[in-house]
Amino acid sequence: MTSFGEYQFGNEVLFIPDLEKGFGQHRGMEQPRPTVAQHEKSQECAADLERRKYWFRWVTGHQSMLLLWHLLAAELSAFNSDDQITPDLELSAKIFRATASIYEYSCFLPVEFYNRDVRPFMSLSHMGFSGSWAADYRYLSLLCSMVMNAPRGVFDAGSLKIFKESRSMGHKSHVTVANRMVPGGGSLLKKSAETGCDFVRPLRHHYLIFDSFFQVHRTSVTADQLVDSLDMRIDAILVDLNQGDARGEDFFSVDPVRVIDEARVSIKQSRGSAFKGNIREAVEREVRSAHELLRLFDTNRDGAITRAEAGDIYAKRFQQWDKDGDGIATREEIEEFLLDMTTWQS
Repeated sequence: MTSFGEYQFGNEVLFIPDLEKGFGQHRGMEQPRPTVAQHEKSQECAADLERRKYWFRWVTGHQSMLLLWHLLAAELSAFNSDDQITPDLELSAKIFRATASIYEYSCFLPVEFYNRDVRPFMSLSHMGFSGSWAADYRYLSLLCSMVMNAPRGVFDAGSLKIFKESRSMGHKSHVTVANRMVPGGGSLLKKSAETGCDFVRPLRHHYLIFDSFFQVHRTSVTADQLVDSLDMRIDAILVDLNQGDARGEDFFSVDPVRVIDEARVSIKQSRGSAFKGNIREAVEREVRSAHELLRLFDTNRDGAITRAEAGDIYAKRFQQWDKDGDGIATREEIEEFLLDMTTWQS
């Protein structure tokens, strides 16, 4: 691993756009990268190689997930049923599967290392440190719901099924790995809530804390530069995986090399035609749609929609709005859902 980082298993700063500003329009100055040192075999550097390898997996693995999530959000946000513009669900499904394998890779480290070196560091950064503070993931639930709640016939049924299954892989991987790393325990976010500190709805500075921890710098970056950055990290990850760690066969749910490289190839092949969506515009369009549906379906003008008023077409969307499950989605519940999905809290 001599083309990434300043030394073997060294991390690099990730340059990535602000999610709400989108990609830069012009490829400007290349982002600075460190010069690779040629002293990997020195006693000083080799002494702590294993710990550096685990920290590399944790940081570079998470950076790669951010890149994949960002590209996925850009692709899904292109969806506009009114203009008959649809995202590439096959590409999106491959990205979802890759994020599941990358997440497993980022946690491909001994439990004792995680509990001694990773979790305490996160806790010192913030007592409620949470993966939910990953800015590039924050709109994916909303964007996915736009696709899955689309009128029948907009997407091929088979492609939509694979998309949903691939998305669920990420959730299953997260649950499995979390139970393995903290058996019987809870997240730092949950632990902080038990002390009376509620950080469930993130503030803007929580997203910045997350970025700082994982060495992320938000700046103007083109889609091509983002793909190149992902490609470079995947190269380094695959070099690590191909070294054949003995624990790998029992750790990963699928062959990570195959799944990650398959997504990488598809992303590079699609870079000229994909990732054209504007995330901010897509989210704002969904917000307008929600308010319009409230106006249309609130037939008795009581400021709420019943399950019957929503009808079968909007049943899934209604479930997201009806937070308390009482069969009535109030204006307050809809506003809270949209607030959670779309707004930086300051």
